[in-house]
Order: sequence, then C-alpha cells, then structure tokens
Amino acid sequence: QLQAGAALMQNQGINVSPTLTTAINSYNSTPLITPLLNAIANGNAVLTSATLSLMQTIASGTTLDVAGNSLSNAVTLNGGIITTSTGSGGAITGGITLGNSSTLSAATGAVLTISSTITDGSSTYGLTIGTSGNTGTVVLSNANTYDGTTALAYGTAKAGDNAAFGTGALT
Repeated sequence: QLQAGAALMQNQGINVSPTLTTAINSYNSTPLITPLLNAIANGNAVLTSATLSLMQTIASGTTLDVAGNSLSNAVTLNGGIITTSTGSGGAITGGITLGNSSTLSAATGAVLTISSTITDGSSTYGLTIGTSGNTGTVVLSNANTYDGTTALAYGTAKAGDNAAFGTGALT
C-alpha cells in the first residue's frame, strides 16, 4: 500500500524524492498513509501534520494544513503555505525557516498560531499573512528575525511580541 501511494503521488505530478520513497517504504503506519492517500485521491498536494515528519520542506505550490493539530517539527517554508482550515485551530510550535517568500493563512473562523521563531537566515524573504477567501486569524506569538516585508493581505494578524512581524517593512 505504501509503495502504491508513492506511485500514485508520482502519477499525480507530485515529486517523490528518493529520500521520501525510502521513508514511505520503510514506514508502515495507518496514521501516516491514510491522510497521505486521501490527499492524493482528492487530487491535491495538501500535506497534513501526519505526513510532515517525512517532508519538512513546504515548497511553492504546496500547502501544509495543520487544522486540529499542533506541529512541533521544524519546517522550511520554501514558497509554500501553512494554513489551518475548516474553522478549526492549528499551531506550529517548531521553528520555521523561510527558504523563499511564503504565506501563513487561516480559514474564516479559524486561528493559526505560530509559537516558534520565524527566521530567514542570511537571506531576505518576506511573509504574506492571509490568502483570498480566508479571513481567519494568524497569531505570531514570538519575536521573529526574518527581514523581508510582512504583507497583511487577508484576515487578521495578531502579534504576541513587538518584533512578531520580523525586522522588515509591514504593509
């Protein structure tokens, strides 16, 4: 079933790296494979926290939905989106490193809480808060050190620290 899941991912146009294939083939767990196969069967590349332990980089065009979960893994947000959907809350408690400008979003009625530090290393990457149609709340609890622009596009952003929106411009 796991090998079939990897093959199905490739057929859906989702890049399956050798590392991921090895991890999938060596990991036999219903909590992992069920959400992975459901996401594939629905024709989208939405990852849940159950699959993130294998895939810690959220690339452009990929969405990590943490609805109803608190994710403690460190994440590289490389142009993708972290969201919480369907009116439920979700949280990221592990660190976030921006590998490209990226987005944090919450569905209407939902709250996405980022209680870890967001950095961008020696690069300058920005963060967009909100996506079209999603008017929920994004909470940035800590001081963040990324130095790109923070663009408030949709929804509500709440700061838990004076430096929650990084060191760049706020628009």
